[in-house]
Amino acid sequence: MGLLAKICGCGVRTALDQQREAMRRELSELASQLGVHGSALAELFRLELGEYMRRQRRRMALLIAGGACAALAYISFWILLCCWLAPLWGCPAVLALVCLLHLLLAVALLLSARRLKPTAFAPDTRRELQNDLQCLKILLQEKKTS
Repeated sequence: MGLLAKICGCGVRTALDQQREAMRRELSELASQLGVHGSALAELFRLELGEYMRRQRRRMALLIAGGACAALAYISFWILLCCWLAPLWGCPAVLALVCLLHLLLAVALLLSARRLKPTAFAPDTRRELQNDLQCLKILLQEKKTS
């Protein structure tokens, strides 16, 4: 009986050692795949962020240049309009008209700005992370059922 117990115990121990080794290999493979996938996601995010920042810098430069030109033209227009209408209507009436038009324009611009919604930030990275989450959920469900 002692010899049979040693043989059975040795076989069980060998099977457990093989399972542990298989589990260790599987975990190390999983860790390496997670590392590769994580670095790929980080690179995708870095690329998207760089592209976003380049686009925003360019947009801001154009907005500043366009705003400066528009401001000069705007001021010149109202000065010329006031000079032209002042002899006809008088200075207080012209200034009241200019003030009223600016107030209406400000209200329209503020309402338009309120309706604008911000766009999504790094959409490809977010989509990739959502796909990864779905894959992990499916993998965990398969592990539970098997």
